[in-house]
Amino acid sequence: MKLKSLLFVALIAATVFSCKKGEQTDPTPTPQPATAYDYSVEANWMLKPKTTMFDVDVFYIYPTVVWVGNTAAAELNAEEKEAAYCAYLEQASCMAEYANMYAPYYRQGTMDYIDKVPTADALVDTLRNNMGKQDIFAALDYYFENINNGRPVIFAAHSQGSVMMRLVFEEYMHKDETHEQYFKRMIAAYVLGFTYPKSWMSKVGVKGAERDDDYGVVIAWNTEGPNSTKPNMLVSSDDYVINPLTWTTDTLYADVSLNKGSFVWDNKETLEYHIAPGECDAQVDNTRASLICTTVFDYITMEGDPFGDKSLHVHDWAGYYTNIKENAYKRITKYLGHEPVAGMTFVYPFE
Repeated sequence: MKLKSLLFVALIAATVFSCKKGEQTDPTPTPQPATAYDYSVEANWMLKPKTTMFDVDVFYIYPTVVWVGNTAAAELNAEEKEAAYCAYLEQASCMAEYANMYAPYYRQGTMDYIDKVPTADALVDTLRNNMGKQDIFAALDYYFENINNGRPVIFAAHSQGSVMMRLVFEEYMHKDETHEQYFKRMIAAYVLGFTYPKSWMSKVGVKGAERDDDYGVVIAWNTEGPNSTKPNMLVSSDDYVINPLTWTTDTLYADVSLNKGSFVWDNKETLEYHIAPGECDAQVDNTRASLICTTVFDYITMEGDPFGDKSLHVHDWAGYYTNIKENAYKRITKYLGHEPVAGMTFVYPFE
């Protein structure tokens, strides 16, 4: 795979809300179009395989990839679409060997705009009233009505994508009896990099995974270094957290030796990568309600510290890549009653 070297900057955007503060301009967002994307149009899908190979689908919602512009529903240009694909590579691609991969393009809050939103709850409410949510809902309608054909599905998301999945759980999955049937086909939702409070989960009728093979569950964490002293916008003290090395919610320490492999970029010019020996250990901190890693130290630093002082947001997926891959396989096996067929649906949309 070869991509433009300038995508490295965009990739960083794809794994965090922002690495720098935008201009503090008028917080009023720019006007938005009135209708969602038409997902019968192939160009509105980043991932949509021509052949259905497997018994299970993955529906992926990428994180923030648009840097500039004062809008909560930005269109993606070509470079930002490639950045979204790069986010997929280090995240949900871990499941591409045994699931059909689908990912719609959607309009999203820009980093400049999100930087002005003071809290996680405010961000959820802001995106609730914008066209990005309508895009995701329209994509789900088209997917379930025209593509899914009754197959079980795994949802995968990160950061702003996990915000969108909160709205899916709140407003889409329980809309009517048909949507309830969609919800019952959910094997798991890997919704990393955003707050998923236990009280909210109880209210909207989703439960957190408690072991490595339960299904119909949410799987969530926010990775931080030890001894953080500042609030993290992505974390609340009521958050559900599971350890991706033990798949338990207790506070026992999991050594890095349990990590089967991390996603690592080889060359920032070409964005070539490999799966390295696992780089991240893990321990659930129930007081902080985050996942603590003590073996990597490239913390996010931002003006105003909305992520606190020890955020390892970029490692939520990449740091535990192979463990997530094996865990999804195990949950699929339990759900189906047999191991899934292996193969590859590694869709590349830019050839």
